[in-house]
Amino acid sequence: MSAPVIVGVDGGEASEDALRLGQWTAQTLDAPLIVAVVHPAPSALGSGRVDAEWVADRHRAATAVLDGARTVLAGATGDIAYRVVASTSAAHGLHDLAEELSAEVIVVGSGRAGSRHRLFAGSTAERLLAGSVCPVAVAPAAMETPPGALGRVGVAYVDTPDGRAALAAAARLAARTGSPLRLYTVVADADATMPFLVGQDAEHAFLETARRPTSWR
Repeated sequence: MSAPVIVGVDGGEASEDALRLGQWTAQTLDAPLIVAVVHPAPSALGSGRVDAEWVADRHRAATAVLDGARTVLAGATGDIAYRVVASTSAAHGLHDLAEELSAEVIVVGSGRAGSRHRLFAGSTAERLLAGSVCPVAVAPAAMETPPGALGRVGVAYVDTPDGRAALAAAARLAARTGSPLRLYTVVADADATMPFLVGQDAEHAFLETARRPTSWR
């Protein structure tokens, strides 16, 4: 199977946003879509003993969440699969699945503390961003504008391995959608306070590098 797009859902309000963004991403990249829900892995109550009834209940709840995802994606085309994953946490389970399948990207919804129409990295997204094996996409809360409708791909870029990887991924999306690509970087103003042991010469050198046209393939 080619590298899939994985969407993590939990049945909450943000799950539908993640499904919409994940579906668009999979179609744009011509990749299979895998919808995954993570439930707690069995834990021993004693010597070699687990609460089988509790484990079965968690599995039933996870299956119900996937049924809800199927309803949201009703009528969607393409290769779509649904997975139940047992793990110690949602982030751990999605990470392991992405590593197992060499995923293209993991898509999750915004955290509950985020405001409408904005994206907010909740605990699962933060843990994935701290050590994911692939890009992580966070869908804005209560997303009203369909993904890709704005017609522009933006990428935060600095000349580092991570920055170049982000640029390559953004360039691929831009090429697939025919959208313009805009690079963003941040530099300190001349009168800004400089971090300890970082002088003006180093800052000016970075500024010149950031402004220099960058070629990529």
